[in-house]
Formats: sequence, C-alpha cells, structure tokens
Amino acid sequence: MWPLSRRSRPKQTIDYGVMEGAEDVAAIPVDIGWSDVGSWASLPELLPADEAGNIVVGQHAGIDTHDTLVFAGNGKRLVATIGVERLVIVDTEAALADGANRWQFSPSPWGYPGR
Repeated sequence: MWPLSRRSRPKQTIDYGVMEGAEDVAAIPVDIGWSDVGSWASLPELLPADEAGNIVVGQHAGIDTHDTLVFAGNGKRLVATIGVERLVIVDTEAALADGANRWQFSPSPWGYPGR
C-alpha cells in the first residue's frame, strides 16, 4: 500500500485499513484523556479561558472582548480587539480570518446556546 501515491490510495480509517485484517488482537479499556481536535469548536474543551471567557493562543490585546477565540499562531504580530463578542479570529502567516462564533454543538462550553 505504501508505494501507491496519495491520490491513488483508497481512503479508509486506520481501524478498518490496519486492524480489520489483523489476527490475535486484544483490546484493553483505558481512559487516556483523548480528545479529537477536529475543529475550532473543540478548542474550548482543551484550552483555558480568561476571566472574560476568551481563549487566546498567541499575542492578543482586548478591550471589551468576551467569549472570543483568538488564534494568533504565527506569533509575529499582535491581534487587537475592541468591542468584540462571540468571534473566532485566526491569524496565520498565510491569512487572517474572522467569523461569527457559530459552534456546531449545543450547549456551548461558554454558556450560551449554539446557533
């Protein structure tokens, strides 16, 4: 399977692609604190919020900013916010994006209903 290019390989999960054909397999139940970080919405479960409910990665200066996720991952510039609420801001070397915080689950970890 490895010599095939990425495009020609069939897409399948690790449990099916590897484990389905395995013999003499044993499983042991264990809680290892796994979290599948598959979206920005999962970060509130993993990162601490400040007293205003903001989750910040990188440099951020906020005035009257609440329940906002700021990801300034490149660390090269400051992200500043004024009067922002329930916003997701993602700043990388390639792009700066922001958008309404419309998490895809409810209830929200920040205490307001998802939209």
